[in-house]
Parts: sequence; C-alpha cells; structure tokens
Amino acid sequence: MSLSFKAWTGTLSGPVVAKTVTRPALTGHQVFVKTTHSGVCGTDVHCHHEEIGMGHEGAGVVAQVGPEVTHHKIGDRVAWGWIYGSCGECASCQAGYIAMCERLPKQYGQTDFDQGSFSTGSVWDSRFAYRNPDKMKSEDAALIICGGWTVWNALIGYDLKPTDHVGVVGISGLGNFAIQFANKMGCEVTAFSATESKKADSLALGAHHFVNTNLPVGERLKVARQINKLLVCTNAHIRWELLTRILVGKATMFPLQIPSDMASKLSVAHMPFPMKSINLLAFAALHNIKPVSEKFPLTGEGLRTHWTNWRRVQ
Repeated sequence: MSLSFKAWTGTLSGPVVAKTVTRPALTGHQVFVKTTHSGVCGTDVHCHHEEIGMGHEGAGVVAQVGPEVTHHKIGDRVAWGWIYGSCGECASCQAGYIAMCERLPKQYGQTDFDQGSFSTGSVWDSRFAYRNPDKMKSEDAALIICGGWTVWNALIGYDLKPTDHVGVVGISGLGNFAIQFANKMGCEVTAFSATESKKADSLALGAHHFVNTNLPVGERLKVARQINKLLVCTNAHIRWELLTRILVGKATMFPLQIPSDMASKLSVAHMPFPMKSINLLAFAALHNIKPVSEKFPLTGEGLRTHWTNWRRVQ
C-alpha cells in the first residue's frame, strides 16, 4: 500500500511551501516515520532556495516497517540526521566512517529531494533511524542528532583524554553542546566569546572558565592552562592570532563553523563522521545533556515565523 504525507520544501523564490508526497509500499529495511519534531540548522537557511524537502534533524514515531526490519517496531521513537544511508560494505563503512563511503553516502540535499524532517512523515532506512532512549524527549533528540553529533564526533574521534583542556569558541547551537559533552567526558572546559553576556550561560552549561576575546590590540588571552582541543563553533570572523598562542604543542583545532566568505579560501582535511549515533544518544541521555532551544509549531505558520526570526538575528 502506498504512503502519503506532507513535506515542506524550499523554492527558487525563497518561501517554504507544503507539498504532498506519495511513496510506494515499504521494501527491505525501510520504515515510515511520523514526524513529531524537527530541529533547524544553519544549512537549512542555505538550502531553502532549492526545491528540496527541508530539514535533516528529525524525530518521530515508527508507523510502518518494511519486511526486512528487525530492530524497530511500530511505536518506537527514533531520530535521524544528515546522513541516512551508506553501502555498509566498503572499508570506510566497515570502520564506521559512513561519510567516507566509497559509493557515496545518502545525505541531505543530495538524495531524497522530496522529503525531510519539516514534514508530517518520511521514509528512511531503519539502520539510520536511531532509537531514542526512554529518558530523552524527542524534541531534544532531534537537535542532538545534528548539532550534538557534530561536536560529539570531533571529541570522540581524535583521542580526547579526560586530562585534556577543551576550548570552545562561540556559545552557539554547536557551542552549547560542545561545552556539555566535553564537561561530561571529564575535561576541563574554557568557553571563549566576544560577548560578555554569554558568561553566565557558559558556566551554567558546564564550562569551568569563561574568557572574553574582545581585547584591545596587543593584549593576549589569559587561560588557566594551554588548550589541547579547540572547537570553533562560530561563523563570525575571529582573531586567530589570539587563539594560536594559547594552544599546547600538537593541539587539535576543529573549525566546525567558518564565515561564509572564507568557504572558498580555506583548505582543511575532511573530518569523517563515525557512525556512533546510538552511543551519542545514550551518552546524552545518561548525562542529561539537552539543547538550548526555541520552540515553534511544526506547521507552515511556525516555519514562516522561524524564518522571520532567523533573518532578524543574522
């Protein structure tokens, strides 16, 4: 039996519009998920002028399962993110690096253009729909599966130690997760921001120190000790000369966000995404890690209100 659901898509002129999507009956490992929550990512802002289904950080309830699905059942709460399919057979997939799939992973904006998490439902590969822990709200899982996943992989994929000093630049959608995860992994955490008003939020999230980077020319940043891992979680232009002076020898820097006008000028090694989403959600639930968020109804009106607010703060 075919499936029908509503999805909000981008348009060449800009407004997000609702369309009815029809899919054939489920096959193989597919599941049909009724969407309950969706996060909004900065990449959605870049994509809303394209004629594609919007949203890639979703959560919902499994409503139907395909004939080969064994680890999900109807009624399970699940979440899905940017990458929702890979071959599972190449060396990269076998090692857990699905973003480096030899046959190219299925990911937002490149396949399945008719659906996304701004929807009433969607069809996904069950092996990339991750079950939500009982203690985690679906509204939290939707955001953690994107922003949380990004900082999680930077932290767990590059030999982080509990003795490391982690610096987080920018108290943003990514920065709030970076502070929480690094703290719960046992690290000393310093938050960096040019906005003094972010100090209270940073300390409440779990930072041990806050450093204001808005210094007069010639002054140097003062930190408790040198930084081992530095996560850049802002797309604002930052003063790199201040930050490089506080790094320990062989420190690792993760430019998780960069200004849009630098995108064509910066050359960095690709940071692969290990397939650790199940562990990510379990860890976040165990340590009560939650996103800092603003809520809107998942409706056409709610999306229009969000876009208006987003443009106001950009």
